[in-house]
Amino acid sequence: AKATLQNDFPYKEFMEFYKMHMVRLAKQEKKKSTVVEISARTGIDRRFIAPYINSDEITIKPSKVAKVYADVLAFCEKNDTKKILKNDDKKSFEVLCQKHANGSLTPKAI
Repeated sequence: AKATLQNDFPYKEFMEFYKMHMVRLAKQEKKKSTVVEISARTGIDRRFIAPYINSDEITIKPSKVAKVYADVLAFCEKNDTKKILKNDDKKSFEVLCQKHANGSLTPKAI
């Protein structure tokens, strides 16, 4: 934990590296193991086993807040403005929040 905090290594990225290496080690120990067997041994959902085995790099989905922020920047750049309506409009901040984080994050929290 100290090493990840000192080196600004995000938790999500650390966990993805950990899962990928755990799957690869499970595959090395038993070469002919199936996806279901590896999933049962590691506790990782079987849908993610093949991507962990086949890819060299991890892919991390951006957070909901990052998606909203990217949309706000795109909106401001497209309309050449630095202001966005808070609510009561089809292109308001509230609508952008609902698009990416409907119910899980409120505009106030973001």
